[in-house]
Amino acid sequence: MLDVHLKGAFFVSQPAFRHMKEQGYGRFVFTSSAAGLLGNFGQANYGAAKAGIAGFSRVLALELAKYGCTVNTISPGALTRMTIPLREARGEAVKEEEISEGGPQHIAPICVWLSTEAAAGITSQIFHTARGGVGIMQQPRVIKQYHKTGGLWTLDELDRVVPELVAAREANEAAAKESGQPIEV
Repeated sequence: MLDVHLKGAFFVSQPAFRHMKEQGYGRFVFTSSAAGLLGNFGQANYGAAKAGIAGFSRVLALELAKYGCTVNTISPGALTRMTIPLREARGEAVKEEEISEGGPQHIAPICVWLSTEAAAGITSQIFHTARGGVGIMQQPRVIKQYHKTGGLWTLDELDRVVPELVAAREANEAAAKESGQPIEV
């Protein structure tokens, strides 16, 4: 899994990186997965590779920004030959209309758009697209932080602040879930 997904992205991007840097223009659109960004039972190896791609993409975006290049990632949700058996293994039936409504053809438009001039300046982002929807994913950021001056944290102090940190993350997640609800266009 790591060889195909993570190393594949890395080795393919190396010669393209040099060419884009020389010409002062370029677009990368990498493919991650909700299995790596959110987690999915039974897919630890695949999830690790896809999470690695998201991290690689963020770093490459920083390195290429000064050359006018953009690097983004998509997190597609599509019914494919790989995902249909996963659903069926969970006892979920896959209807024919779901394939036409949720197939990979719904992923291509955001990939094409991210490769256009209109996407100049949009970099280091993760776009989720599935079943006619397109959204932007929250990136890892520190939500809340305590700083202790002088000395190491004691277990008693951590007993007090860690629940507050977890509560801040939960509130942030709830707000993101609410703002991430689909808006019909």
